[in-house]
Amino acid sequence: MAEPRPSTKEAILEVIGSGAATETEIKAATGFSSSRITPERIRMWQDGIIEPENEDGWTAALRNRPKTVRWRRVDDQDRQKEVAERAATRKTRNAKPSAEEEARRIVEALSDPTVNRLVLQLTKAGPGSRRAVREAEKVLKQQHSDARQRARQAERDKATNADFQRMIATLWDARGAVAAIDAHLIRERARVSNGEPRLIADADWLVALRDVRTIIESFGTMWKNVRDLGDADAPCPACGAPQAAEHRGLNPQIVDTSAEEFTEAEIVSEDIVDADAAAM
Repeated sequence: MAEPRPSTKEAILEVIGSGAATETEIKAATGFSSSRITPERIRMWQDGIIEPENEDGWTAALRNRPKTVRWRRVDDQDRQKEVAERAATRKTRNAKPSAEEEARRIVEALSDPTVNRLVLQLTKAGPGSRRAVREAEKVLKQQHSDARQRARQAERDKATNADFQRMIATLWDARGAVAAIDAHLIRERARVSNGEPRLIADADWLVALRDVRTIIESFGTMWKNVRDLGDADAPCPACGAPQAAEHRGLNPQIVDTSAEEFTEAEIVSEDIVDADAAAM
């Protein structure tokens, strides 16, 4: 069987054991990358296992300029404590290790079978377990679904408001149509007064004026619906009449089904009848 490869710590100590060496020399001797050597070298320095060779090296190391520093081993335990205390005064560029450094540290720790077994036991039902990961993914998916649903609802609300604005424009078009019918009625009366022949039949007038009357009478129900959206004692926005609180409640439809309908025999307008009589 092949012998297991030494850890990063053992490889660094082996190179430094034969004499002081820079980080570049350690990299060349071990074949490891700087991203693997640098974190371990810093940990060993903070533990007091290694130290810079001289005061110039200490100054450079404390200023985070380790490229020119030559490192040596510290075997005396009392000396290791002194080195660790002095190394703790180093101003770190990042107080928190990077994600890559943390990952490398975890991978190195898990290479020990005992540590690996303990980690599996500790995370069996903890936040790192498969069940916890599945629950977290489920929560994230639900949050994503809720966000998409809120976005769709916002689009529907926006479309509803736009549709209402279009209906307002159409309402003014309808008002113009009613005004046009009234204009036709005025011109028809003028023709009758001048003894000219009528251009619109009575049946057509009955249909038009019956529809206009139905529309106007339906506004009463519409005003009630508008008042129901406001305060209980709010007056009618059209006529100013008070509103009875016990009658509040949105009506199911706008058109009042109890509106009276014209028959063919009904007289539409006294002025038209008088004009017809005068013309005969």
